This record gives sequence, structure tokens and C-alpha cells, in this order.
Amino acid sequence: MAQTYSGGCQCAKVRYEVQMDIGEVIACNCSRCGRLQFDLRSAQGKLMASMMAALAEFEKDLLRERVRSGIAAALKRGVVFNRRSGQRVKSDRLAPKVLQLVGAGQSYREIRHRLDLSKNTVLDIVRRDRAA
Repeated sequence: MAQTYSGGCQCAKVRYEVQMDIGEVIACNCSRCGRLQFDLRSAQGKLMASMMAALAEFEKDLLRERVRSGIAAALKRGVVFNRRSGQRVKSDRLAPKVLQLVGAGQSYREIRHRLDLSKNTVLDIVRRDRAA
């Protein structure tokens, strides 16, 4: 009896969704995990697939735990992770140049490409200048 299965390989470059009989062999052929082949028809193959899934979940949980403890330790040391509100280092530094180019008649898109800013940042600089 054909059922629908979906999944992928360990490197996440291969994703699939198929309708098939569980008796077929499931394997990835990429260079990273191509050596991991098992037959889901056998008890050993099912055991290996279950063990690999459990180990992957365990590794993911350990990584999440380490990241959270690292963030907590950094916060205790006083590290600030996000940009402070009102802090616009790059746009404040380039504001005089942006205003000069706008005064010369260049479009926001031309200025954006020339100074490697987003078009919205150029627009914000001009709005702040006109509001002041």
C-alpha cells in the first residue's frame, strides 16, 4: 500500500516527498551522507533510522542549550546584543554625502548604489533633514 513520505538528507540540500511502498530502499547519494544507506524493510534499517533521528534531535537540543547558556552569560557580563534605539552609525556618517548628492539632483536609487545604502535609508536621511 503506497503512502506519502517526505524528508531529506543530512546536508539539507535534498528534499523529497514521494508516494511509495515502505519496502523500497531510502538513501541519500550526496557526497556528505551518501554512505548512509539502509533498507527500511528490515528491522535493522528501521532501528538505524530511528537511532539517527534520535541522535540528531539530541544534538539539536544540546546546541540550543549551549547557545542559551552563552547568551545568558553574555547578558550577565553586560553585552548588548541589539542596536540601541536611535543609533544609526552608517547613515549618520554618510548623511552629509547623501544630502549633497540629493542637492545635485541624483535619484535615491543612484545614491543608494553609489554609497551602498538601502533606498529606504536614503529616504530616511532626507526626511530627517527636511524635518529638522
